[in-house]
Amino acid sequence: MNDLTPFTPLDGGCRCGAVRFRLEAAPIITHSCHCRFCQKVSGAPFRTNAMIETEHLTILAGAPQPFHGRDCMKTLRCPSCEITLWCHHPHLGDVIALVGVGTLDEGERLAPE
Repeated sequence: MNDLTPFTPLDGGCRCGAVRFRLEAAPIITHSCHCRFCQKVSGAPFRTNAMIETEHLTILAGAPQPFHGRDCMKTLRCPSCEITLWCHHPHLGDVIALVGVGTLDEGERLAPE
C-alpha cells in the first residue's frame, strides 16, 4: 500500500454472510504464505494473508468462533459455514491478525508484497 494514499476501509465476511468484518487500517504487509497450515486452510499451494493489528479489525455482524487446532494456530471461523476468517499465530499472539485476503469483498486491492 502506498503510504501517501489514504486507506479506504475494506469489508469482508464468510461464505454464508453470518459474519461480517472491516479492516479499518492498511495492513502491515500482505503476503502469500506457503506453510502447511495455510495450504490446508485454503486448499491451494498458498494462502494470501493481510497482517494487521487486531485493534484495526472491527466485527460488523455475527460472532466468529475461536478454534484451536493441533498446529497451535488460533483461528476464528464462522460458526455456521466454518470458513476461516483470520488466524492468530502463536508467536505473534492475539494483537496481530492474519486475515485471509480471499474473505475480503475487494481483496484484489491488497496485492502481495
